Amino acid sequence: MSGRPPRILLPLCLLLAASPPAASQDPPPPAPPVSAPAPAPDPASYLRVTEDADGVLLLELATRVLAPASGTGPRIHLVSAVHVADASFYAARQAELDARALVLYEGVKPAGTSPVDPAAPDAEKAAATRRRLELLRAMLLEHHALTGSLPATPAPLVEEGSPARREILRNVLADGWGRPLRYLRRPPAEGAAPAVDAATFTSDGPDGRPGTAEAPGDDLSVEVSAAPGGGSGQGKGPGLQAKLAAALGLAFQLDAMDTGGARWRCSDMGMDELQARFEKAGVDAAEFLAFLEGTSELGRMAGRMLDFIAKAPKMGAYVKLLLVEMMGSGAAEAMGEGGKGQGLPGFPGGDAAAAMKVILVDRNGVVMEDLRAILAREPGTADVGVFYGAAHMKDLERRIAEEFGYRAEETTWTAAMRADPRDAGFTPEQARNMRKAMRKMLEGLK
Repeated sequence: MSGRPPRILLPLCLLLAASPPAASQDPPPPAPPVSAPAPAPDPASYLRVTEDADGVLLLELATRVLAPASGTGPRIHLVSAVHVADASFYAARQAELDARALVLYEGVKPAGTSPVDPAAPDAEKAAATRRRLELLRAMLLEHHALTGSLPATPAPLVEEGSPARREILRNVLADGWGRPLRYLRRPPAEGAAPAVDAATFTSDGPDGRPGTAEAPGDDLSVEVSAAPGGGSGQGKGPGLQAKLAAALGLAFQLDAMDTGGARWRCSDMGMDELQARFEKAGVDAAEFLAFLEGTSELGRMAGRMLDFIAKAPKMGAYVKLLLVEMMGSGAAEAMGEGGKGQGLPGFPGGDAAAAMKVILVDRNGVVMEDLRAILAREPGTADVGVFYGAAHMKDLERRIAEEFGYRAEETTWTAAMRADPRDAGFTPEQARNMRKAMRKMLEGLK
C-alpha cells in the first residue's frame, strides 16, 4: 500500500481537529485592564506523534495552562480535542475538565437557538421565529423517524437526548417575542385513507393575537405531516465523523463526553450565524454541511470509503496510521493558522482559506468574548477549562496572551489514538519510512 493518503482524508483530518455569542446579546464589559504585554511568541503545537518501545505510534494532544502575568485572575486550561479518539482519551479529558470551576466547550448550536434581544425590531424577531419553527420541523421529523408517530405534546422534542441538548434547545419553544409557541397535533383519523399524522407549531406573530384558518393575519407557522408507523429507532444516519470513528474502532466525541454539567457552558456560534458567516465569506455553506452529514456527492464518496474500511481491518489499521501521522504532522494546525488553508485540495464548499477563517478564527472570537466576560464579571473564578479542537488552540493561546496578558505555564500530553503498524501489515521500520515520505508530502500543505 502506498504512503500517499487518500485525498478525502485531508479535509476529514482538518475537520477532526477543528470541528462544528448571539449578536443580539449585550456586549460584555471590558476585561480588567492589564499592562500592555509584549507580543506573544508563536505558541508550540498542541499535536504530536511519539513512538513507544514496541513501535506503536501514539497521537498525543496537549493541555496547556495559561496564567496571568499580573498574578491576578483565573488560570486558563486550554484542553485540546480531536473528534474521534480512543475511549480512554475522552475518559481522561472528562475527569480533567470536571475538575475545573468553569468549562467553555465547542459545539455549534442548531439554527434558531440563539437568544433574541427583547429590543430587536419585529422583523428580526419574526426571522428568529422562522428559524425556530424550521428547527422544530426537523425535530418533529426526527421524532417520527425514531418512533413512527408525532408527539402528543412538544415536550419530548427537547427532553429527549443529553442534558447539553436540553440546555441548547431551551429557547426554541418560544417565539421571538418570548411567547410560547402553540402546538396542535392531529392524529390520524380512525378508518381514514390515507392515514395522516400531522402537527403544527404556530406563533401569534407581532400583534400577539391568534389568527384563524380564514384570516391568519401575521401568524407564523410550520406544519409536518407523515404516514404513521415505520419508526426505525435510528433517526438520521451518523455524520462522517461518527462513521469514521466506527470504521476505525474509535469513540466519537459527542457520544463519549458529557457536557451537561452545571459548570459547562457552550461557547460557540449558532448554526444560523455560522451559515451567515460562510455565505459572507463566499463559501457554499450547504455543500460544507452536507459533506459533514455525508449527504453531498463528496460526503457520499467518503461514506462509501468508510463503509469499505469498516469491513477490512487491515485497511482500517492502515488508515489509522495515516490519520495519526497527518494529525501529528502539524498540517491541520498549519492549514488553520490565521484562516489559511490554500494547500487543502477539494475542500467541501470551495474556498478553503475563507472556510478555515470562519471555522477557526471567527469561532475562536466567541471564546474570547466569553473569556472576557468571565474575567470582568466572575473574577473570583479559580480556573477555566477551554475544550476545543486542537487546530483552534494556537490561535486561542496567542490571542489570550496578547489581549489578556497571559503566559503559558505548563504543558501536559495525553494519548488520543494508538496505531500499531503490524496491524496494517508493516514492520515498525517500514512504517517509519512511510512516515518520512508522508511528512515530505505534507510539508507542502504548510
